[in-house]
Amino acid sequence: MLIDTAAMYVGVSTESWPLIGFAIVLFLGFFPVSGWLASQAGIREPDERTRQLIRTAATRALFGLFAVAFTLYLGGVAVTAWGTIPEPLGTLSEQAEVVAVWTAAATIASSLVHKVGDQLRRRRLEG
Repeated sequence: MLIDTAAMYVGVSTESWPLIGFAIVLFLGFFPVSGWLASQAGIREPDERTRQLIRTAATRALFGLFAVAFTLYLGGVAVTAWGTIPEPLGTLSEQAEVVAVWTAAATIASSLVHKVGDQLRRRRLEG
């Protein structure tokens, strides 16, 4: 995943479409290949308790990131309301707004995906 992130960063910074495409292929292949490698190494599929612990930790991290970003954004808005905002704080506030919006979108998407996955898993177990 680190190689994928580095390839995407270099591809975007140099505007190299082949490198961006390579990073996308690496990302799409990461999860199936890592699952295959885990099965070859004898690592079994996580049970429901482990899956729930991972999901809870990821959700808490996502909400924590949202809380920090939203607080920074509101701080920037408050400082702007009192007058001009220095350039570094303005940039921080703008970036915090972007992070808050994307984090909220990721939270909603993750929730929907997990709900659908849970429903499908329940139906499979019932029938």
